[in-house]
Amino acid sequence: MGNTDILGDLMRLQKKLSRDDMEMLMTILWVIWYDRNKLVFEDLKLDPRLSMAKAEAIIEAFRRTQFPEITNGGKLQKLKQTVWTPPPQGWLKLNVDAATDSKKSCAGLGAIIRDSTGNCMAAGIKAVKFSGVLSIVEAEAAEWGVQIAQQRGMQSIILETDSKEVADLINDRERNLTEICWTISEIQSLKKTFNSFETKYVPRACNNSAHLLAKVALEKLESFVWVENFPPEIRHVFT
Repeated sequence: MGNTDILGDLMRLQKKLSRDDMEMLMTILWVIWYDRNKLVFEDLKLDPRLSMAKAEAIIEAFRRTQFPEITNGGKLQKLKQTVWTPPPQGWLKLNVDAATDSKKSCAGLGAIIRDSTGNCMAAGIKAVKFSGVLSIVEAEAAEWGVQIAQQRGMQSIILETDSKEVADLINDRERNLTEICWTISEIQSLKKTFNSFETKYVPRACNNSAHLLAKVALEKLESFVWVENFPPEIRHVFT
């Protein structure tokens, strides 16, 4: 595109690319600009793979806001929650997620715990085997996240997952006699060790930080839990 101005380049690309491709391009450019500022002003060098995952999460959240639910009468309903919200004062919110790689038969788990001000109390990544059933590793992410909270003496927890099946199983709204039932049973036992415990299903857009951590775990194939001194690539997830 030579030395022409960037606006002109983008206008020409807009005529050639689909709307979805253009949205993704603009989001990637924004993430590159954001990462560049982190490097220049904070001397933080961020993992480009994590940056790409963040771009994908941003565009997914944006697209969800563009399609409000339609009722039978054709009337627009209020948009569903599309961003993470902090827990009430005195509670901590635990978000968990899993990312998978079928070719490598592995999965990454992500967990993050934040307080009512949005401050991160703990974050973790973990690599596990993937048998091909997504709900099983989603349940493993929930169990592992609850274990992190329990081991650190946290007492009032709201667990959020973007797996409706896992949330319903934990809340006894569904029954399942497959392999996942053992993990769900363990979570239900762990729940009893807390003063207060709630489990909620949320859309992926409200679970981006946990999703990005799961992506990091899948890339690194390692397991870590941080309570403080978060490394730059982890701080990047919840800033």
